[in-house]
Amino acid sequence: MRERIAFVRAFPVAGAPVEKAAWFFAELCRPDAALEIDRAGRQALVGAVIDTCENAEDEARIEILGLDPALVDEALLREALERAEAIAAAGPRSRLAVGVPGPFATRLLEAAGFSPAWRGYEMERPALPLPPVETPPGMRWLDADRSWAEPLDAALRPAMATVPGSFVPPFAVFAARLEAQPIPTRILAEGGRVAAFVRPEVQGDRGFIGILGRAPWARGLGLGSLALREGMRLLRERGCGSIGLEVAAVNERGLRLYRAHGFEVHDTHATWSKRLR
Repeated sequence: MRERIAFVRAFPVAGAPVEKAAWFFAELCRPDAALEIDRAGRQALVGAVIDTCENAEDEARIEILGLDPALVDEALLREALERAEAIAAAGPRSRLAVGVPGPFATRLLEAAGFSPAWRGYEMERPALPLPPVETPPGMRWLDADRSWAEPLDAALRPAMATVPGSFVPPFAVFAARLEAQPIPTRILAEGGRVAAFVRPEVQGDRGFIGILGRAPWARGLGLGSLALREGMRLLRERGCGSIGLEVAAVNERGLRLYRAHGFEVHDTHATWSKRLR
């Protein structure tokens, strides 16, 4: 794995920091699901097919993490798609997906049998002060450590089950990840169960809401808004000048929530996919 990470560090792909690559290879990528292609005795491409995460579309996903621009050509990218499809076909998912824009031109994807599946929005707002909001009676905010892994997992999986673009890792990976995050996932707890959750992240001077949701039993209590505000508060306290998040274009409830809190769309991306079986 050390050689792969060194290559990604030398030839990173936009949106694929070294930390992300290390996590993929260490915890999410099956041993036989790495993508590595050489040209003229030199490494040209490093990536992975991630098929260990539950998601609404039952997709495996192609992640290109490192790419040497001096060695990239159409044949190399076509070979990467072919290898990725062979890896995914041997795995548990029924579809193979890839993000656009990215290394693959849409005509290459079309020729390989991919088609547009869903669009996503990248939204952002300034990290301005927020008036305080009372926590509902009987509930309290906590940092989620490993002791909360099972209650949080029980809330998160059904909450994410129908959300396009959500990828929930295996429980063991999820539980270990709770204690490895620079900023703890925050949970709104009622007794021993989790009502809502938010995972704030810092990317340079920008904050990001990584995961946000509420348990199905807590629907209709306004806890999505409360969790969003909690995440924004934490990011502002850490000096972030702006806060971003991503949402699927078809997630109308999420879009209403984010727009109501001052988020605006500043970029779009798409996912293309192909049925494997």
